[in-house]
Amino acid sequence: MANLTPGVLIFNNWLDLMVEALTPEQTIELLKCIQGVSNDSEYNPKDPIVITHWFHMREIVVANVQKYKNKCAANKRNGNLGGRPITQNNPSKPKETHNKQSKSKSIAFTCVKGEGSTPLVGVSPSLTYEETMK
Repeated sequence: MANLTPGVLIFNNWLDLMVEALTPEQTIELLKCIQGVSNDSEYNPKDPIVITHWFHMREIVVANVQKYKNKCAANKRNGNLGGRPITQNNPSKPKETHNKQSKSKSIAFTCVKGEGSTPLVGVSPSLTYEETMK
């Protein structure tokens, strides 16, 4: 059985392409290509326009699927080591934190359409593709 991933990241500009520029048949063929990579199988498109677009999209989809598989492998290794350490039955209350600034990034879930290059679905326009791959 194929190793199924729970989902695939699709960018807004890909959606715009599928809805506005491709025919329904071409869109289905492109989605089959994306699904094939996420399910560890290959689908070879026959339409030359789809082949051209898939050539540029494939590397990103493969990278996202590989990132997910690496995370699963790390989780499996950690689980084989015993998982989370066992603590006391009644853990103490969380210790107070000092007023240090958090290093985590806050992400605003917005979607802006039609302003230059479209951002990721549901991710702040200030977040770049490289930052999402970390």
